[in-house]
Amino acid sequence: MQVKLCFKILEITKFLKIKGNFVVKIFQGADYEDFYKEMKQNFMFVKSLKPKSSNKKSNEIYLIGLKKK
Repeated sequence: MQVKLCFKILEITKFLKIKGNFVVKIFQGADYEDFYKEMKQNFMFVKSLKPKSSNKKSNEIYLIGLKKK
């Protein structure tokens, strides 16, 4: 369910100007790879970041999309 919400939020980036940036918090799960691939299609660079403050057991991760295509 959380990844579905992220996909909906990604749809809003169509209003983001070209070369704009986007950050989303996501939990790695079954649909994570599909979401990552979708971000790669929309942004020139996609980076993943797990904050140091995040629990090591947590699936929490941030995806950063740089330079919207």
